[in-house]
Amino acid sequence: MAILRDVPEQVHVQLGNPQVIITECVDIIGADVLVIGTVARRGITGKLLGNTAEKILLKTDCDLLVVN
Repeated sequence: MAILRDVPEQVHVQLGNPQVIITECVDIIGADVLVIGTVARRGITGKLLGNTAEKILLKTDCDLLVVN
């Protein structure tokens, strides 16, 4: 298991559709992993993915870690 050290933080702030902006940003920076929070749904489906996270998952090639 590799431990990441001295990895610079990257903060991107843009206005627009979250699914479009996030997937474009992931492609531009070549992200290996995307961490995204999910809210709003209830029950089993809500525990798995939220609407935005679900759409992003279908449009990105990187790993996705969803935090609820």
